[in-house]
Formats: sequence, structure tokens, C-alpha cells
Amino acid sequence: MAENTSLTSEESGIKQSWNRALKWFDRKWNGERDENTPLLNRERGTVEPPRKTTFRIVTTIVAIVVALVLLGVTVGLWYNKYHGKKSTAPGMTQAEKLMLQSPSTDNLRHYLKTYTSEAHLAGTPNDKKQAEWTRDQFESIELNGTIALMRNGGNFRGLKVRVAEIFGCVGALIFTDPIDDGPLKKDGSLNPAKSYPDGPWRSKSSVQRGSVGYVSLFAGDPLTPGYPATENATRINIDDALGLPKIPSLPLLGWWS
Repeated sequence: MAENTSLTSEESGIKQSWNRALKWFDRKWNGERDENTPLLNRERGTVEPPRKTTFRIVTTIVAIVVALVLLGVTVGLWYNKYHGKKSTAPGMTQAEKLMLQSPSTDNLRHYLKTYTSEAHLAGTPNDKKQAEWTRDQFESIELNGTIALMRNGGNFRGLKVRVAEIFGCVGALIFTDPIDDGPLKKDGSLNPAKSYPDGPWRSKSSVQRGSVGYVSLFAGDPLTPGYPATENATRINIDDALGLPKIPSLPLLGWWS
């Protein structure tokens, strides 16, 4: 019985506190008005509307500001989730992050400033100066012990591997850009801008492969240089063949994410 009486007293105290808080807020919101406050404006003879108190004005402004901030945060989070540009995808390796982050506006700004700060008409001293500056930029890059990442096209893939070998690379990776042989940026006027079998372009799971022999040095069988590769022809050691690369190379899938 005593326990029930104690709970009832606590509930009554909470209710009274709540009512006092409501009355306090009402006074602050509507001003200090009671039953003696006249409802009519004695000078004008009209109903006197409740005056906006400072508390009411400040509270309204704070509520509007908070609502706008919450709306902005909500829109920003929604935009970043569905449309935000991500610099790196989750789970990427350090090498993949480096490949995506290396091209930057700062690097472009540095090179473009050098190339566009002075006129460089062909054959003039400024033209030579910029050509030498470009040469120096490439000569400062150390390639020994690196793996060359190269794009298919332009010249024969074997020549790319040969150049990588000459400059001291220990391996070569060759990828095919889907802009070249994939459905990217194809107008579709003559053929469907789709990959095989729906169109003529390279499919997403395919990879270009082929010989990387140095055909510019030796055509035909590199183990029988200068004579036919018949069944009983003498073949040189594979390590002595000048038409074969001495570093490993591998074709890569080149596709958009």
C-alpha cells in the first residue's frame, strides 16, 4: 500500500512539473498576459492581437535555422551517397589508388604553365627551349626495375615491350582501351554501339593477345634467323634469339568500371 502511494506521489509531482513548464513556455511565447489584460485596444476599439515576444522571435529563428541545417545535411548526404564522386573505390590496392590519384590538376597546371607562358613558334629559340625542357622531364624518370604499363595501339605491341626492355623495365603490362575497340563513345549510326554478340565491339570479358616478338628485327621463326624453319633446320638457343623479348609481358583487361 505504501509503495502504491509513493508511485502516485511521484506521478503527481512529474505532472505538476510538466504543467508548470507548459505555463512558463506559454507566458514566454505569448507574453505576460492574465485575466486582467484587456482584449480590446482602448484607443482603436479593436481586438488586440497577442504581441510577439522576444522569446517567441528568437525561438522561431532558431527553429528555422536548425530546420534549414538539417535539410542541407540530409540533401548533402543523399547526394554524396547516390551522386557523389569517389576518388577511390573501397577495397582498392595501393597501386590502384596511385594510378587514379597521380593525374592531378596541380600537375596539369604546372606543365601547361610551362608550355603556354611563352610563344614557341616552330624553329624559334623558345621552341628549342621547350623541347629541351620536355626531354629533361622524361630523362629524370628512372625506369630501372619497374613494370611498364602500356596501352595497345599506335604501333606494334612487340615494339612496346622492346622499348620497356631497353629502358630497364623488368616486365610489361599491355591493356586495350575500350574507347578504341569497345562500345564507348560510338555513335551507333553504322553499327550498334554494343559489345559482341549484340554489336561488333570487344566484349567486357575479352582481352587482346598476340605475339610480342621483335618483328622489326626478325620476321618469321626467331629460332631460325635468316633461313627456313623446316623440320630438320638447326635452331639456335632461345636465350640467343634477338627477336624475342627478355622480359615477361602480359595482356590486361581494359574496361570501364
